[in-house]
Amino acid sequence: MNSGRLSRESLLFRVLDKVEHCLYRQSDYVVVLTLKAKEILCKDFQVSSQNISVIPTCASRKRFFPADIVEKSRLRGKYNVDLSEKVLIHVGCTGRWYDLDSEIKLFSGLYHLGSMNRFVILTKDDEKYIHRLFQQYNVPQTAYLVTEATFASVREWLVLSDFCIFFAKSSRATQAGSPTKFAEMIAAHLPVIANAGGVGDVDYFLSDGSLGCLVDLSTIQRGRKESISVVNDFIKIFSLNPDKFDTTFNDYFSKEKGIEEYTKIYHALGVV
Repeated sequence: MNSGRLSRESLLFRVLDKVEHCLYRQSDYVVVLTLKAKEILCKDFQVSSQNISVIPTCASRKRFFPADIVEKSRLRGKYNVDLSEKVLIHVGCTGRWYDLDSEIKLFSGLYHLGSMNRFVILTKDDEKYIHRLFQQYNVPQTAYLVTEATFASVREWLVLSDFCIFFAKSSRATQAGSPTKFAEMIAAHLPVIANAGGVGDVDYFLSDGSLGCLVDLSTIQRGRKESISVVNDFIKIFSLNPDKFDTTFNDYFSKEKGIEEYTKIYHALGVV
C-alpha cells in the first residue's frame, strides 16, 4: 500500500498498482496487519473477506512484561529519573510517518501545567533537529532526554515510563501498519497517547480509554488548548487495569496468538 513516496501519475506507480491488484486476485489467502487494511482490500481490490485474516505485529511476553514498584524504582535510579516524575516516552523513528513536532508541542503544554515532567525520546534520528523542536516550544533541557537504546534495554525504558506517545500522519500505508512498539507497550502495561485516525487499528484499541487516550491531531497542530486539556484530564484520572492490558495482549498481540492464527491458515490451505 502506497506511503506517498511515489507519484500516482508516475509510470512506476501505475505498473506496481496493476501488479498489486493481480497478486491479490491470484492469492489463495491474504494476511494483513489491521482491520483497516482488510476493509481497503475488500472495498478497493474486491478481495473476499473470507480469504483475509488480520494478524497484527506480535511481541514476546518473555521480553516485554510489566514491572513492579521495586523494579521500577531500581530502573529509574539506573537511568537517573526521579521516582516522583511523570515520564512520557517516544520510541523509534521521529520522521516520515510520525509528527514529532505535535508530540513535543503537546508535551510542552503538559509540562507547563505540571502534569508531565520528562520526555524521553529513544531514537537514532538527528538529535539536533529534535533539540531545536524542544527549544522552539520552550522546553528546558532538563525536562527531556534524547538517546539511543539497544533492543535489550527498550523494555527497561518502557516500564520506567508512565505514558507513551506517537502521533502518526494518516495515509493508506499507515492505516495498514501495526507498529511493533504498540504490542510491546501493551505487554508492558504502558498506556498510549495517540491521534485518532492515525496508524493502524490504534483507534479501535484506545477508543474506551482503558489502554490510553486518543486526541485530535489537527487541534494540536493548530495550537488549540482543548487538546492539551483532554490529555491533561486523562492523565489525572487514568487508573491502570492490568487485566485489560493482559487480555488485549493475549487476544491480539502475543507471539503465541500469531502462531495459532497462521497455523489455522496453513491447515485451511492444506499446507500442513
